[in-house]
Amino acid sequence: MTVDKLLSYLPDSVIAAYRYVSGQLFDKYFMGDKYFMGSQDKKSLTIKSFDSTMVAASAVLLKEGMPVGRKLKEGLGKKQVKFSISLSNGFPVEAAVSGKQAYLSEDVALGEFVLKSSNLKSSKKEQQVLVFDRGISSRDFGVQERKQDLKL
Repeated sequence: MTVDKLLSYLPDSVIAAYRYVSGQLFDKYFMGDKYFMGSQDKKSLTIKSFDSTMVAASAVLLKEGMPVGRKLKEGLGKKQVKFSISLSNGFPVEAAVSGKQAYLSEDVALGEFVLKSSNLKSSKKEQQVLVFDRGISSRDFGVQERKQDLKL
């Protein structure tokens, strides 16, 4: 089973319901009058966090993925995929999945995900605090984020 196939099991109605509910909760708890302290003129503060994790499964279940441990023999053994997620004030807003060997490194997987994230596009009245895994240690990530004018 491919990663795309796994993701295709969620029907559009479930995705639409999730987006509606999370949008309502976000508006109520993070964008309401209390959050702005009674004034719509104040800038909002948004905490945007990014993280990724590896998930291992039987190689029989995954056609794609990174081999784990001993060499695979006729589909035996395990493969792993890396899931990356972006949260805005605690609500999931974006996700990515990869089975490529290069994405074992947090510098590659999470660094690329943060830089390409649509979650970083914000309104002029929004101040952002970005939180991401300390596994990102590459100097190249810092150079790239400065080129994109991210204030980390």
